[in-house]
Amino acid sequence: MRLNINLLAALTSAVLIAILFHRQPLGLNLLIIECSALIFLKITGQLNLKGITLIVLFSGLILTLLFSIIIHSAFVYVMHFISLFLFTGALLYPVAKSLVTTLGLAFVNLFLAQYQFFKTLIKVKIGDNKPFELIYRWRIYLIPLLIIFIFFMIYSLSNPVFEKLSKIFGDHISNIFTIIFKNFDWGIIGVFIIGLYVSNIVFMRYHHHKIMEFDQNEDDYLKPSGNTNSSIKLKSEYNSGVFLFLLLNLLILAVNIIDINWVWFNFEWDGLYLKQFVHAGTYLLILSILISIGLVLFYFRGDLNFFEKNSLLRILSIIWLIQNGILAISVAMRNFYYIEYFALAYKRIGVFIFLILTIFGLITVIIKVVNIKSSFYIFRVNLMSIYLVLIFASMINWDVYIAKYNFAHSDKAFLHFDFLVTLSDKALPYLDKSWEELQQIQQVQQNKFSFEVKYLTPEQYYHQIILRKHTFLDHWKSKGIISWNYAEFKAYQKLSTEEKNE
Repeated sequence: MRLNINLLAALTSAVLIAILFHRQPLGLNLLIIECSALIFLKITGQLNLKGITLIVLFSGLILTLLFSIIIHSAFVYVMHFISLFLFTGALLYPVAKSLVTTLGLAFVNLFLAQYQFFKTLIKVKIGDNKPFELIYRWRIYLIPLLIIFIFFMIYSLSNPVFEKLSKIFGDHISNIFTIIFKNFDWGIIGVFIIGLYVSNIVFMRYHHHKIMEFDQNEDDYLKPSGNTNSSIKLKSEYNSGVFLFLLLNLLILAVNIIDINWVWFNFEWDGLYLKQFVHAGTYLLILSILISIGLVLFYFRGDLNFFEKNSLLRILSIIWLIQNGILAISVAMRNFYYIEYFALAYKRIGVFIFLILTIFGLITVIIKVVNIKSSFYIFRVNLMSIYLVLIFASMINWDVYIAKYNFAHSDKAFLHFDFLVTLSDKALPYLDKSWEELQQIQQVQQNKFSFEVKYLTPEQYYHQIILRKHTFLDHWKSKGIISWNYAEFKAYQKLSTEEKNE
């Protein structure tokens, strides 16, 4: 076997990764390496955009790659690497019906691609020889060498003369290695190994046919099992379901009436911290909604969908899901109040993202109950919606938006300096406020808010931002072109201009 083109691509990619990423933060280097890989896959016919799953994941990969340069946030990088991971699974099976299949293929490929790499490498011929196969065969000498080393240590410890001679010999060998590798940067080897691992995942893909067969056999619609002896069991399950959902509907109705009256129309903030009202309440309500979805999926998992007299259970389940939707709106209202009085933060934004996905999930479960859909349908549709929502959410420059919003609303909402000072460097131009501005803000804050907890003072905030600003400006000047990104470049330009005008 001559040198395999994908093997060559994996090795070349690993070398490029070592060159581009060694001692360099993420930036243009990511764009360079991934565009090169995608061009190679397209030229060699390995990238054919013929399945909807592959098209969506390819689009997500490209969008997050571009926005990693534009926004340069941890969120967009996480979503990009998730997209890359799923994309490798989609390359293996472009016509997959679901991200569940793609996820399974990608996960198995993490390990089996490495096996595929070594299996291919061993078979490579250079001339008429297989040098890597010869190296592989030398593994039989590992155990004898280990035994020799053990006896060497025993003899050294038991014989002082032998120990002295072995020490002299060892020192000579050590000196030779020191001279040879004196200026060698071992870190680049580590980057190469990581690069090779990732490159193998992309180029040395392993097809797992059982996972593909599972995808082919799954359907969006449920089918009756054909078990005619389960009517008594179904009747019992139906009765328990009606009893459960009837009482649960009454229970959640009481909660919804209280929330609509208290949260929607008559909420008044008494000046106290809203942690119990929002944090604890929100998380518990979200948990209850997820359990509610799980209960409906449990009862409508099989033949109960085809039970002739199941209309009452079906209606009660749908009412239960709709009431959970109202509960989700109540959670959103709590979050709105929290933002109104305590401004924006990551978790508050995250709650809205989660609620969008939860309400969509409730709608899909209602569709499942009405149209007798399968659990495969639920997972397929909801996983795709989660992926798409998170992709679009990652394309927003949240740090800059939070900084702008929180300072713009500092006359109405609590300004948490402890949180703001942790925002990323790209938000520095919007965090950099004059001492006079901070004093004015502090006067308004003291009149409006009075908490026992001591937070970062405007003076401490001012000095920390000044220090961060100078550190960032110095760091950017020394940054290489391959780690360039637009978000920090824009921040640098804005801060530099402001410094010149001062």
